[in-house]
Amino acid sequence: MSHLKSLTNLGVELNPCHLGEWPLKIGSYMLNFGGIELISFQYLDALEVTRQDFHKNLDRRLSARIGRILQLVDASKISDADKAEVKSLWLEAKKLSHWRNRIAHNPVLPTWKPGSDSDRDPPDLIGVPEMKQLKRSNVTDSISIEGMAKLIDASADLAQRLHAAIKRLQVVA
Repeated sequence: MSHLKSLTNLGVELNPCHLGEWPLKIGSYMLNFGGIELISFQYLDALEVTRQDFHKNLDRRLSARIGRILQLVDASKISDADKAEVKSLWLEAKKLSHWRNRIAHNPVLPTWKPGSDSDRDPPDLIGVPEMKQLKRSNVTDSISIEGMAKLIDASADLAQRLHAAIKRLQVVA
């Protein structure tokens, strides 16, 4: 029995040669987020009181690690200005992680606008159906190559600012 014809009728294409710059863009975004993941551990290493406390974070997902960082920052002796900056940066990371999670944990579907040549041209959009969304409706989100470029730039910029902030905090501590 098929509950969703659109899901049933989707084909699977592996190692497609017609995606243009999409694999590079998606990979760049995921690699930038890998940097943010590493930086989260650097913050936890700097802020946790004991090595055992740090170890508790090793099995946590990024959102839980961000929550822990925010708790530790609130309880820390760093200045109020530094607390505000660090908290703002990690809340930005949490927001930016939405697309990272979507791309990492869901299918990525090439999509062409009417009039585009799907046999020769790279996709105009990449559909990233969040499978959990199907509980609410049959509509899912997509992202353009320009949108992906913005995510790449935003994640690189955020990682640089997070890294600079932790370096400043380590000098103060």
